[in-house]
Amino acid sequence: MIIKWHKDKYPLLNNEDLYLLIYESIFATNYLCNSDTNIYQDLYEEISSNLVRVNINTYNKYNLRIDDLHKWHDETIKNNKGSLQKFYEKLNKYNLPLPKTCNFDHSEDYKENYFPNYVIIDKKFINDELKYIQAYHFLSNLNSGIIALEGKCGAGKTTLSNKIAQQLNITIINIDDFFLPPHKKTPIRLNEVGGNIDYESIKDLLNKIKTKEEIKYLRYDCTNNEYKLTTKEKNSLILLEGVYSYHPYFNSFIDYLMFLDIDEHTQYERLKIRNNFQRFIDEWIPLENKYFDTLNIKYNANIII
Repeated sequence: MIIKWHKDKYPLLNNEDLYLLIYESIFATNYLCNSDTNIYQDLYEEISSNLVRVNINTYNKYNLRIDDLHKWHDETIKNNKGSLQKFYEKLNKYNLPLPKTCNFDHSEDYKENYFPNYVIIDKKFINDELKYIQAYHFLSNLNSGIIALEGKCGAGKTTLSNKIAQQLNITIINIDDFFLPPHKKTPIRLNEVGGNIDYESIKDLLNKIKTKEEIKYLRYDCTNNEYKLTTKEKNSLILLEGVYSYHPYFNSFIDYLMFLDIDEHTQYERLKIRNNFQRFIDEWIPLENKYFDTLNIKYNANIII
């Protein structure tokens, strides 16, 4: 999935770049070329389940400590368990022949168009500050659009959205406003992937957003089983925040998809302090994971946070 994500993001990526990507995902080697560019680059991007490339140009733009970055890389190398055997196995997985040399480089097309200049670190060093900058940097480079912010429960989607709203003119619409009301909870509906939200109402709202200047909708209060009229200012950026915000029933209205990642241990620790912890474990997490896996939400995202 990660390889496909890179191919989609970088259409000029060829086998030279692919060999390097796979090699870096095993050995965590940096790619430093002191290239400066004004083109948009994510702050970081996944290259394996545990490693990310941190783009130095974007990192420096936000005046982050370069010493920290190199310290994280040194720690990553120290604990890395890469081997040629793993590298060869990964090549075989992607049907790539064994190379004549392990002296890999990006292709000229890649260098001329994407200006690679990055340090590789373990994902565990991606803290909340870096996640915020990743999201803010992406959104602040958009002029307009409807953006879906997906991510597992406990990932911090609401916290991140609220923080971004303090810095950008952006309208936040929470998927939790569209819990499925009792009269729609039929066995057939609840058996659908993503069927446990009122996706019809969300589609109706998104359709109206495209044509109307003000945002009005009925927010469902599941605690009191009642609807409340909600009015929001319409900004050029509209963020649909929450699990199922990229549901196939209405994702044709979505211009960009963001995915906020979280590891299982951190997710578990965060959810433990919530009153309905057991429902998350027994009911909501299995439903969400089925949705994420079936529709490949993470690797369909424009950016992974």
